[in-house]
Amino acid sequence: MKKFWLVTLLIIATMACTKDSYNPIPNVSFRGTINLDLPQYNYSSFTILRATTGQTFGNNGVVVYWIHNTDAYAYDLMCPHEHEAPGYFYTKLEKKGDDEVVCPQCGTHYNLLANGAPTEGPSQYPLRQYTTYLNGSSLTISNGY
Repeated sequence: MKKFWLVTLLIIATMACTKDSYNPIPNVSFRGTINLDLPQYNYSSFTILRATTGQTFGNNGVVVYWIHNTDAYAYDLMCPHEHEAPGYFYTKLEKKGDDEVVCPQCGTHYNLLANGAPTEGPSQYPLRQYTTYLNGSSLTISNGY
């Protein structure tokens, strides 16, 4: 009987410690580098669809947001709420100011300062965030695996 309670307690403890990290945006493998000396990247936030090699960044391109010119956050431009809607798998998010993007289909607003979290609209999930690495004037963005 002690074994039963011990196993049950371990299962409950394990389940309680797991973090729900579900994100409906497909996890794709990519790694791309951009040259920050180019004029199109001289903004506090900007979008990138493809690398010069033709490789797509993320599922639908990425939006990059700079904090203090040293830290960059990169988020997929695919809306987590619209990703499965017929005809809208590659929904483009539109920039609204420097720190917000809005899905033109469902109207969800995502805050880039708050890890891509939805602030208004029907989406319950944040934008998929990617890993960034700054080396001089080169910014590398990848999915981290």
